[in-house]
Amino acid sequence: MNSILRTIGLTTYMVAPAVAGLLFQHIGYIWTGACIAGWNVTSAIVEFAILANIYKYDDDVNAVLSMRIFIQLCAIRVLFF
Repeated sequence: MNSILRTIGLTTYMVAPAVAGLLFQHIGYIWTGACIAGWNVTSAIVEFAILANIYKYDDDVNAVLSMRIFIQLCAIRVLFF
């Protein structure tokens, strides 16, 4: 599993600049910025939903970190990253 995730990460590092360049060239800077911002907001919401689901259904993980602290950490991540 680690090698698969590593491959996905390296592929992303290689493909992302090319895709961004194509977007900048074809749809302009403002629309590309809007697409990137929308992608970031959407992925943050999906990430929060998945992590909240993990904490909701896994008692072992839930015992380590309470949901209140988890929500605060996710709110900080969404606001500052």
